[in-house]
Amino acid sequence: MPVPVPHDYGYVHADRASWPEGWDYTPRRSVNSSGGENEAVRVGTGEYWVFMEGLGTALDSNRGVAHVTAHGASNAYCTIRYTSRSWAGDGTGEPTAWTGVWLSLRCYKPDGAPTDAEFTASWANAEVADGRSGFAYLTTSQLNSHVPYEGYWYNSSGYGVKVSRVATGRYEVQLPGQGGGFDPGAQLGHVQVTAAHAAVDGRRCMVGSIRSAFDPVVVEVNCHAPDSGSPADSLFALTYVRKASLVRTDLAAYTRAQGRDDEHTDPQWTWDALGEPTSVTTGTGSDEGRYWVKTPMMERFDKGNVQVTALGSDARFCKVAKWSPDTGIEVRCFDHKGNPAQTPFLASYAE
Repeated sequence: MPVPVPHDYGYVHADRASWPEGWDYTPRRSVNSSGGENEAVRVGTGEYWVFMEGLGTALDSNRGVAHVTAHGASNAYCTIRYTSRSWAGDGTGEPTAWTGVWLSLRCYKPDGAPTDAEFTASWANAEVADGRSGFAYLTTSQLNSHVPYEGYWYNSSGYGVKVSRVATGRYEVQLPGQGGGFDPGAQLGHVQVTAAHAAVDGRRCMVGSIRSAFDPVVVEVNCHAPDSGSPADSLFALTYVRKASLVRTDLAAYTRAQGRDDEHTDPQWTWDALGEPTSVTTGTGSDEGRYWVKTPMMERFDKGNVQVTALGSDARFCKVAKWSPDTGIEVRCFDHKGNPAQTPFLASYAE
């Protein structure tokens, strides 16, 4: 059965790192479920706006969740500053309708200095829970333990979500109704995390672990300061999906890579809508920190959207270098200083 599409979704691949400030263009590999335009604006060095026309237009609609991954060969990384909505009014100063979604993004060098970078970004929301597991998201609103603000989270199971601060820069996210009761051979889903509302020092976040054999699903998130790599509190955005894309479309693929020389994919955390197999090749020597993910879906990799998140607790980070039908998804990973390094990671494709 096809996965139900959320209320709204959109994604872009900005294949330019730098262009005149204040100018906008329509990025390639751009999709908008409303049929509206997606535009990217460069505000300044390393700072961008993405406007997705016609998304999230209902006055009481869920604010959704955004993710961004740096793209290209450099060691840059990107974060979500915040999301907002444009509106139309009647002259009283109050909105009568929303007209689209704005994503504010920042990209950095490993030491936290702003830098221009290509990027790939996505946004999705959902409204009414269908009582089934397989899709949940949230954007945190506090640095301590809390339940995110209403409108900034969704859980398809119909239950709530919870964020617990375990230690400096370490959080546990509970997603009730998303785990437990699975056949031991069933694949267990996929998570992406992006630092959000990041301070000017460009803090980064990564997935520490995913525990989904029992209910609730518990995702550990680890956040770090740039350059030093020391644990640091940060807000973040998180999405959990199972047998669907990050924006809950049914043409999708994802995997969890071990990041080692003896690379192999774990079928418990790997899925492709077109079947099997998925493989990951690890670069060595001068290709240290490079990986190539090949899946049956790669025949469609002239389009779509890719997001990548590092997995672990050691402040390493990953990005997507490119994706194409010929080479699959090329991922590059780095230590906290920006040097190429072997790193476990999570990669997802959405169409």
